[in-house]
Amino acid sequence: MKNLMFLVAPVAAMAAIFTPTSGVLSASSTLLSGVVQTGGTTAIRPLANVHVTLFEATTAQPTALGQATTDASGQFLITSPKDTSSSIFYASADVGGGVEFVAILGPNLPPSVTINELATVAASYSMAQFYKTGVISGNSFGLQIAAGMNDNIVASATGES
Repeated sequence: MKNLMFLVAPVAAMAAIFTPTSGVLSASSTLLSGVVQTGGTTAIRPLANVHVTLFEATTAQPTALGQATTDASGQFLITSPKDTSSSIFYASADVGGGVEFVAILGPNLPPSVTINELATVAASYSMAQFYKTGVISGNSFGLQIAAGMNDNIVASATGES
């Protein structure tokens, strides 16, 4: 964990310098770092040039809070205007060919996320009753309970069970 934090701090500092939207992070902005990958736990392969969107689920259409594209190592950084929600956050990665990976992040935005097949299966199972017309939406309390169930299936930071 110490080594991970040692690596994350320089990446976060670089992101603050090179933020494409305004060049300066506001005091209330939060960074979400992550990786999009495939292959399970034995043959992990990063996915480059994948469009990733951070959403906040609502009772209607979810709100897109930020977007990024993965680099050659499958990594991305998204600046979010908020780090807590009365509902939940989730991240969606369009990996192409009509395939979308999803990771449920819960009501508090974590510092990092891994978006992969297991995270997608966990999201599909835990959010089944809230998945409507291609998006996750519904009652905030119910979404938070389902996000807790998702946490029992997959660790969003690692993408492992």
